[in-house]
Amino acid sequence: MKNHLLLLIILSLLATSCGVYSAQGTDIPLIDHRGMVNINGSLSLAHVQGNASVGITDHLATAASFSYAERQKYYNQYMAGYYNPIGRGVLELYGGFGYGYGRQYYDPDPGVGAKGHYQIYFAQADYGWNNLANNHIDLGFALKTGLLHSNLHRIGTSTHYPELAPANHFLLEPSVQFRVGGQHLKFSITLAYSFISSSRMNNPAHFSYDPANLLLGLNLKL
Repeated sequence: MKNHLLLLIILSLLATSCGVYSAQGTDIPLIDHRGMVNINGSLSLAHVQGNASVGITDHLATAASFSYAERQKYYNQYMAGYYNPIGRGVLELYGGFGYGYGRQYYDPDPGVGAKGHYQIYFAQADYGWNNLANNHIDLGFALKTGLLHSNLHRIGTSTHYPELAPANHFLLEPSVQFRVGGQHLKFSITLAYSFISSSRMNNPAHFSYDPANLLLGLNLKL
């Protein structure tokens, strides 16, 4: 198990963000009361990212996330849902929508790569703990799943590379987040992994993605 985790971390560090989509590793809010606010900023080799979440009522929370990478690659995400403290832990169930733009950075054969927009309709379940070990540690686990709809073009300088037919893909993205520091300001480490099916696996321009991502950042809890 330790060897598999080490391999995943090494692969994420070596990632060069070549795909249309990168595993996001968005903040796991762990909202546990009305008025609680989480603000998180993080950085990886794939992108820079910002997240904000807030407890609206005693059981309703909302969150937003934005990531950006070179060559105008971006992803926005919005979600809302239910949270419930259970003992010292917190259970969160969200539904949301995301949209973005990306491209394969390397195009050794014109017309093989792809670029364009996509949308994600998803559900996400989180579970974790706030302020363990005298308020110094947060630990959260998340599982995001849903439908990714892509609208891509082949990469090429010629009009012989038209828009590809829209396609639907299944997305599965587990992640884990560890935060350590003070009661309100913590250093965060997030590890995410994505699996995306493709309806065009026999097409050289199928939806490409970077499956692993390791993010380092700061989390402010108000």
